[in-house]
Amino acid sequence: MTALMAKVEVRGNKRSEFIKIMQEVAIKTKEKYNCEQFEIYQHLENENVFSFFSIWKNPNDFRKHLESDQFSMLLIALKLLRKNPEIRYFKNQMGMGLRGLIQLRDILGTKQKNY
Repeated sequence: MTALMAKVEVRGNKRSEFIKIMQEVAIKTKEKYNCEQFEIYQHLENENVFSFFSIWKNPNDFRKHLESDQFSMLLIALKLLRKNPEIRYFKNQMGMGLRGLIQLRDILGTKQKNY
């Protein structure tokens, strides 16, 4: 499983245009490229700042997305930014996901109580 997180700041006069493009990108990416989750969040402190979070079960699906029309639309949307985006890419080495990490925490918590 892989995850992509990005934080962007859009020029104020381009915010509506940016939101419209990104909503379409999110919907079509989930439909066509096996993206398990593609969320867009607008920050509370600054309405021109957005964070994106996408999860891909298969890294090959993410690579296909990079060659897609939706990714081209994303690149167009990046021209509306006030400054360069902050992008982070993660790979889950354990293959357990959040549910597995919670279970592991619970197990470790139980063992610690026994000492």
